Amino acid sequence: MPKTLQKSRYPIFNWLVIMALVVIMEGRGAAQTKEYAVKAAFLEKFTRFIQWPENVSADSSQPFILGVLGENPFGSDLEHIFSRHKIINKSGRVRYLRSLEELDDCQLVFISRSMANSLDQILELTRDHPILTVADTKGFAEKGVHINLYHSGNTIRFEVNVEALRRSGLQVSYLLLNLARIVPAPEEGE
Repeated sequence: MPKTLQKSRYPIFNWLVIMALVVIMEGRGAAQTKEYAVKAAFLEKFTRFIQWPENVSADSSQPFILGVLGENPFGSDLEHIFSRHKIINKSGRVRYLRSLEELDDCQLVFISRSMANSLDQILELTRDHPILTVADTKGFAEKGVHINLYHSGNTIRFEVNVEALRRSGLQVSYLLLNLARIVPAPEEGE
């Protein structure tokens, strides 16, 4: 079985968490004012189904850093969620990145729509590194972002670029993939 499809140690618990998230999404999806609160919760939940390489997850004295690149659509929702949860046995910190050089310090980066013109450069800097990239802009997953959130009616759903995840050295649970729309990797040279 490919690394990206390895089974989780606790498949029933993980499946229940995903199903609860889907119910929450559907219940809150219609409320436009809650859109980014739901997306912030998604970001935290995604970390439960991604396995970072040992060299990233081993040192619990260093925080897990979620970087927001571009405009912040979340308000204080990310700080609220990430300050309450341990992620890969680390305390969570949110950083609002001012430059692309700050990407190296992050384990997860949310790429705002305002960064669309810089997407190729961002993906070049994060490609082949264990930095989970997440966005909510149409077409970003096809270009190489690992997870992209999108609307389906009144529900927020997500799509996953499995090949881009594999190249980064991150492993994704099959439980997350079962709920995702899988998008093809971009062709080399595109």
